[in-house]
Formats: sequence, C-alpha cells, structure tokens
Amino acid sequence: RFGHGKAEAIAGLFQAILISSSVFLILVESVVRLFDPHPLQDTNIGLIVSGISLTLTAILVLFQEYVIRRTNSLAVKSDMLHYQTDFVLNASIFVSLFLTQLSGYAQIDSLLAIAISAYITYGVKKILLQSFDQILDKELSDEERRKIYYLATSHPEVHSIHDLRTRSSGGIVFIQFHMELPPEKLLLDVHKISEEVEDYIQKNYPQKTEIFIHVDPLGYPRENHEVFH
Repeated sequence: RFGHGKAEAIAGLFQAILISSSVFLILVESVVRLFDPHPLQDTNIGLIVSGISLTLTAILVLFQEYVIRRTNSLAVKSDMLHYQTDFVLNASIFVSLFLTQLSGYAQIDSLLAIAISAYITYGVKKILLQSFDQILDKELSDEERRKIYYLATSHPEVHSIHDLRTRSSGGIVFIQFHMELPPEKLLLDVHKISEEVEDYIQKNYPQKTEIFIHVDPLGYPRENHEVFH
C-alpha cells in the first residue's frame, strides 16, 4: 500500500530530533565545564569502559552499513547516525581521558565535546533533509531522471517518453511516465514492449523500483506535457 514507506522518513525525523536534543545538552554542558572545569577521577576505569564500548559500537555500525547497502533504509541510516554518535563520543572520552591523564589539563574534555557536537549536527542535518525529501515526495536528481529517460528510450520501439515523475519512499523508488509507440501496434505488442522497458529499467537501476507506464500513440496531440531530455 502507498504511504507505508514514509514511516521510515518519520522515524528518521524523530530520531534526528532526539539526537539534536542530546547534542544541545552536550554543547551547553561542555561550555559550562569549559569555564568551570571539574577534575577527572578514576581515568583508568573510564579508559577500559570506553575501549569496550568503542569495540562493540564499531561492530554494530559496520553491520548497519551492510544493511543500508542492501536496503537503503532511512530508518537504519538514522539509527546508524545514533550509534556513530555513540562511537565518536566514546572515542572522544577515551582520547580526553588519556590526554587529561598525561597533561592534567581538564578543559580538553570540554573542547572535544564541543567538536563532537559540531560533527553530530552535520550528520543530523543530512538525515533531516532526507526525511523531509521523502515526506514531501521530492523528485530524484536530474542526473537520475536523465538516466531513466535514456534507459526507457533505448528500446528500439519507443519513440520518446514524457511526463516523467519520480519519488522515493523508504527503500523504493517510484517511476512513472508516458511512453510513445507507433499507433498501429496491437495491444498485445504494446503490453510486451511496456514489460520489456520496465524490466530493463529495473535491471539497470541500483535501487528497488516500482514503475508505472502509460502508453500514448505516436503523434497523438497533447498539451502541457513535460518532455524530458
């Protein structure tokens, strides 16, 4: 059913908002600690715990990258951002504890936390933009639309296509267009050509696709139809 794919975009949106809230709290606390540093204690225990957390989080993030390559799931992307955040935070904790132990400079912890906040904000921005694009049914890029156009018109029987419309929902790309064929073609031949064009696009497109083709007879008058070149 239509619309279910947007659940991923909504999940990604909420995930990004929650991470943004965490970043804000980390940033505020970091600035406070920068001007009012607290001496760190039990750094050896902190180094051990951070090292274990780094290892386990790295394994999880690598597995999530594998899942994203297979599914292109926005929900998993946003969840991976959450665990990448954990990984970077644990790495900064490990480095700050180590450097603080060597130098005795307590502000290192706050400075690293501020840098991490900036890094996470950049990642959150990407997830937010992707979520909004899916919710608002943004068109694919001109480069991708051009690729679809050439794939469809590479069939020897297809004269041209027009009214190419695209959008993505979850891990699926939706493609629809009008295709012009010679008017003397039998319905059976038209059906066969449409299936061949659909199969060819699906085989040569990197993501899972749902394709809707409307056939027009060549030379049939049309008004206000977009012709994509």
